[in-house]
Amino acid sequence: MGEIKSTIDLVMEKTKGLSLSEEEKRHLKEEEEARKAQVHVKRYLKGDLDLEQLLDQGRASSKTAQKTMIHALVEEGLKPGRESFSRALSALERWNPDGPKSSLKRLKDFSLMYAKALQKQKRKVKAQLWEELAARGVEGSAVEPNVLASPLWEETLRKMEREVRSQLEGIREEVLRDLLGSLH
Repeated sequence: MGEIKSTIDLVMEKTKGLSLSEEEKRHLKEEEEARKAQVHVKRYLKGDLDLEQLLDQGRASSKTAQKTMIHALVEEGLKPGRESFSRALSALERWNPDGPKSSLKRLKDFSLMYAKALQKQKRKVKAQLWEELAARGVEGSAVEPNVLASPLWEETLRKMEREVRSQLEGIREEVLRDLLGSLH
């Protein structure tokens, strides 16, 4: 009776002697570099990698990996209300110091405008929470509402993000166009 072979054994027999073309090898290498670039950006945005380390990785990478890093910084880092926004902005400003400045200036201006609006809304929510607490008989100099844990604050954040989404998207596209264009 014949030996029963596993699927992996059958695949290994069929592919024995086959090899990848140079184009396939290059493509696989680019995909691997792109994955590594995304990991570096995620680590940077989380604070596990400092800016200089990220920039060093970018400078030592291929153009494809650099493009992936820029895309990841813009797509993952530039979301309103996120802590990663300022980290992503810093990295993009330092990525190509001699490159285009207008889109990055617009991005920085947007960031400042959004931060001011956020603080204004935070004060409004805090006032509303104080009123709610006072209506329940909870008041005094020691009472400090926890705005960030409030469902009202979460709702306010979502509303603000919806309001600025299209404006930010236009700026993000401009930043991508400028920075990716400067790589050629």
